[in-house]
Amino acid sequence: MPGIILDRVFAVFNKTNTGYLTNNEFIDGFTILFTETFDKLNKFIFDLYDYDLNGIINKEDVRIVLSYIPINTRSNVNEKTMKFEK
Repeated sequence: MPGIILDRVFAVFNKTNTGYLTNNEFIDGFTILFTETFDKLNKFIFDLYDYDLNGIINKEDVRIVLSYIPINTRSNVNEKTMKFEK
């Protein structure tokens, strides 16, 4: 996980802003990611993108977060035959 994404996930998990996760924060964070409702997951993702924590996601917030997500530029499609290759 790229550094800033890891930092953002940690920050969203760390509700008490202590710099470390309590057992409950750890469990709650992963519960939201893997088992909660769409609304709770949506809030988690919003908080992840709200880089400056001002309650809105602006263009700079998106730029910062997305600039650290690796993008695969290699295609698995053969351009000539337009068939997927393994």
